[in-house]
Amino acid sequence: MNSALAAAVPSFMEKGAPANYTVAFVPLNFETNMKILITFPPEISFPKPWDAANGCQGLRGLSQPELACILNPNTNTILVTNGLASSVSRPDSIEMQFLDVRNPTENVKTAGFQIETLTSDGYAIDVLAPNPPVFVNFYCTFPC
Repeated sequence: MNSALAAAVPSFMEKGAPANYTVAFVPLNFETNMKILITFPPEISFPKPWDAANGCQGLRGLSQPELACILNPNTNTILVTNGLASSVSRPDSIEMQFLDVRNPTENVKTAGFQIETLTSDGYAIDVLAPNPPVFVNFYCTFPC
């Protein structure tokens, strides 16, 4: 995947505050039932417990708005398991929102987000690695 075709945007830029993060990307390849794995930078955290049942929403290019998500707090990743369950062709773009995520506690430029698509049995399809990164810059003072 090309980082020019991906973005991660918080709904609120205050440090340490809860925010909803919108992650968008253009998949290069496609398979029905493919999974999406998002690795959040270590500066961004999730409350304990995080409400995985209600914390993910599909906004565009997905089979349904109600997403099944699994948070792994050890790796700071969210696996979306049902986003493309009934899709039969590659969407032009995919946009998801992750609710009640915690912004960094300091003004920083975050490390990169990593976005991966996987086959239904876990093999890699596409990977947007953190270099060049998709990041959020919290050094900005509103308005930027």
